[in-house]
Amino acid sequence: MNISTHRIAPPLADTDIMNSASQPATPAPFPGRRLAVGAATCAHVPHSSSDIWLQTMPTAPQSQPPSHIGNVAPPTATLPANEDNNVPMGEIIFTNLSGHKLDHRIKKDNILAVLGGISSLKRYRKKFGLPIWIILEHSPAIACVREKGDRLEVRLSPWFFTGQNLGRVLGMLAHELFVHSVPDKMMTTTQKIEERDLYDMPQQTCIPKHHINTGGNAQADHICGAIQDSYRYKCYRDGVYEMAEYMLKKQESVDATVTTTDIHDAILTYLSDLAMITATNDKRSDILKHPRRTAACFNHYLQEWRSFLTLKDTQEARQLLALTPGSKSAGSVIRETISLIFKWVLSPFRASVVDGAKTSSASTANLKKQT
Repeated sequence: MNISTHRIAPPLADTDIMNSASQPATPAPFPGRRLAVGAATCAHVPHSSSDIWLQTMPTAPQSQPPSHIGNVAPPTATLPANEDNNVPMGEIIFTNLSGHKLDHRIKKDNILAVLGGISSLKRYRKKFGLPIWIILEHSPAIACVREKGDRLEVRLSPWFFTGQNLGRVLGMLAHELFVHSVPDKMMTTTQKIEERDLYDMPQQTCIPKHHINTGGNAQADHICGAIQDSYRYKCYRDGVYEMAEYMLKKQESVDATVTTTDIHDAILTYLSDLAMITATNDKRSDILKHPRRTAACFNHYLQEWRSFLTLKDTQEARQLLALTPGSKSAGSVIRETISLIFKWVLSPFRASVVDGAKTSSASTANLKKQT
């Protein structure tokens, strides 16, 4: 068993690496729901600063047989054969990346660094002691997340990791963590009751006579994550803010490999995700049917984000306000959707970056470029 493990994340306090036993898991607000996110349901990540509507595709193209079908993750998904079962509790691990391209390794290092610096994610890791595994794996889903045993697993499609910039990948990971996993376990009893009260109840949106509803929706937490004033919505928004704030610090460092474009695109991904959920009731394939509605929803959440940053009135918030994307039109939604579908179709022809013998983790060492 040959495992290449690198200590590459930014400095964390000793308490960030949990060595005690995990606390009992809190039941999810929607019992029986699998946190599997297919291309029609997970957070989208655009290919360029204007390509924002990734979830219009039914599934990711495959260069090998899929490990599961549709939006339901397999109950016995295969883990990397060489996984390290002695990883300290609470670490963040990135596994299965082939090390032949420097830009891929730098992107991976930055993902570990940024996730390791998010305050709310630190609290989650401290409280529950769960290591977070980010696993590159060929599957029909762009990404899926689930708690399995003593760890949280985020499975990520390799073509998505290589084809999108750091900001879009982090924006997608923000969806997986702050729409699904973190609020599921951090909610109080009162917050769980409040969220259950939203279930199967039509919720008015920013569009007159247009409602969203969790009833019959396999990803009910997506709907709740788009309902303003809900706990899940606030958790998602605050998580994205903390992520973008930490990216600012990385961008300003001497050896910066995080760019202002990455920060812009992480915010863009978040706003686009909310817009698509709200415009289509989480039926992402309907985006081309409702481009004007999708653009209106994007612009609504854009204004809410700007107001949120303005009320914070900090230097970081003002910097993020300057990096926040502009408004969208129906025409831009159509063009971006068609462009992204074309790029998605070409993805099977790209070389694989999966290597089951590669594992990297976030720990107490400094982030360094691998050469």
